[in-house]
Amino acid sequence: MIVVTGLLRSGTSAVAQMLHQGGVLMGTTQLMPVLGGLHEWEDHPMQHATCQWLLAGPEPEPEERIGFFTEYIQSRSDDFHRKAEQMNPGVLIDWGVKTPFLAPYLREFEQAAREMQQKVVFVITERAFSDTMKSLESRIALYREPLRSHFTEKMQAVQSRIASALAERLEPRIEIQDLWMRPLQAAIALRRLNPSFDLGAMVHGIGQEFL
Repeated sequence: MIVVTGLLRSGTSAVAQMLHQGGVLMGTTQLMPVLGGLHEWEDHPMQHATCQWLLAGPEPEPEERIGFFTEYIQSRSDDFHRKAEQMNPGVLIDWGVKTPFLAPYLREFEQAAREMQQKVVFVITERAFSDTMKSLESRIALYREPLRSHFTEKMQAVQSRIASALAERLEPRIEIQDLWMRPLQAAIALRRLNPSFDLGAMVHGIGQEFL
């Protein structure tokens, strides 16, 4: 199982897209693009729950979060394996989930996965905090006041929370420059994280999208 997370507007969607093009199933109930944006590659149940916890509250207790993640991993694992069997009978296909809102809860997610004997690979994207905030503010600018000010304040708090949580993680990072300026390098970096990725298909997909 592959988990993609990082600051909001740090390239998580681009990485999730590369994984999808490399044969990793990145969700069975994906969110559709909003406000004319690009595909976010986020699985709705995970995105909805973690976004709700951070933006609206109240946050459930750690044990409740572990319970949610356990149920999610089990149900999604079953869904993905059924889908994989339909696509390629007898072939094991990796699956993943992507959302920046999961970052503050990675410990609980790890614990749930460990208890279910599920191996997890974390892929964390990295971009300057100030750049992510500028990108967020440009999106929020589409809203009218007072909603704009409310969302700006909320997203600043959430972004800071995500940054603090990720500061504790030791996983290698994929920088946003690699995604936009050197997509092939980003694909190779992902390939190193999981040798089972179909690099040829991934590079072909990246070539179609970026080059």
